[in-house]
Amino acid sequence: MNFWNDIKDLFLEIDLVNVVLVIAKIVVFYVVLMVLKSLLISSLKRYLNFKSKKQKNRKNVRNYSKERIDTITNIVSSLIKYTIYPILFIGILYFVGVNPTAILSGAGLIGIVVGLGFQDLIKDFIAGFFIVFENQYEIGDLIVINGKYRGTVSQIGIKTTVLRAYTGEYIIVNNRDVKDVTNFTNAKYSIVVTDFTIDYHEDVDSLYDKLEEFLKTLPEKHKDIIEVPDLKGINEVKDFGYKIEVHTKVKPLSQYGLKRALNKDILRFVFDSGFKIAYPTYIVKEDE
Repeated sequence: MNFWNDIKDLFLEIDLVNVVLVIAKIVVFYVVLMVLKSLLISSLKRYLNFKSKKQKNRKNVRNYSKERIDTITNIVSSLIKYTIYPILFIGILYFVGVNPTAILSGAGLIGIVVGLGFQDLIKDFIAGFFIVFENQYEIGDLIVINGKYRGTVSQIGIKTTVLRAYTGEYIIVNNRDVKDVTNFTNAKYSIVVTDFTIDYHEDVDSLYDKLEEFLKTLPEKHKDIIEVPDLKGINEVKDFGYKIEVHTKVKPLSQYGLKRALNKDILRFVFDSGFKIAYPTYIVKEDE
């Protein structure tokens, strides 16, 4: 019974009105910070959209595409997020009656430790700034980082870049670790290499004449082909036939689907034209 009386006395000693008031102040302060964040982001988006429309018809001026606008607002949002929470913490200290100045000034050693820990975050922020400023890549781009991380850019923050791999998994790379970037989306074109091997007994000149005429029909069939495919000729002489190679200039990111389609089209052409595809053959002799 004494236990419950102690609990009752404790609640009676607490000024519930002040507690509710403090909680209300903290909630209002948090809401105000979130509203300010939303206003800043929406204002930034409106400004970038305005700049994009204004520069749309101007030459030699960087255009703010939807992907670039998303990239800039994403990293600014990340920066605001990392700024808001320390402000919120200081506000909570102030509302509960703790002098934040005294705590912060008396935490010199802690500040040094935290500062050392924040060195990597500062490196990430600087690297992220240059990634966006130099337009190395933006949200929606297909890239390869450091020759081993491949995927579509899903998010760029002040600390990390998030890629979505073709197979669905997410790859998170610290901005400071981004050394080399291959950007397939920013390329003006891609080259699809198609090759096949024909038998030595086939007439190469006849194949060239018919294949060149056939290649002229492909741009009309596949809209992502930029120009008539280039018949490079015999790229390699193998022990069982000639390896013929065709290069096709296509729009960026269309090379994967077109490679399969062109392989099918050219293979069908070879068969329909009566040419024989070469393949390794082996003669097995049985001992008598």
